[in-house]
Formats: sequence, structure tokens, C-alpha cells
Amino acid sequence: MITCIWERLVVTGARQSQFLVWRVDKPIIWKHVWDEMFHASLNLNLRLACEEE
Repeated sequence: MITCIWERLVVTGARQSQFLVWRVDKPIIWKHVWDEMFHASLNLNLRLACEEE
């Protein structure tokens, strides 16, 4: 599960603006990305083996 942390950012200038921004835990994101890439690679290899039969 990927968790996000929401923060409120207030910018002052000619007028005051508020933004909701979020940040994520990068190691968790990278673990998820690598897991998805591994499964995609496995699926392609299985498909290729099936097509060669």
C-alpha cells in the first residue's frame, strides 16, 4: 500500500494562495515499480515461450 502525506502550502504575494501538496515515501514507490517491472518481464517471457511452442 502506498501512503501519501498531505501538506498545506501557503504562498503569499500579491494575494495569498493555498495549495494542497503531497509527498510519498520514495523507497516504497521504487519497490512497487520494480515489482511491477519484474512481473511485466515474467509475463513477456512466459508469452514468448508459449508462442515458440
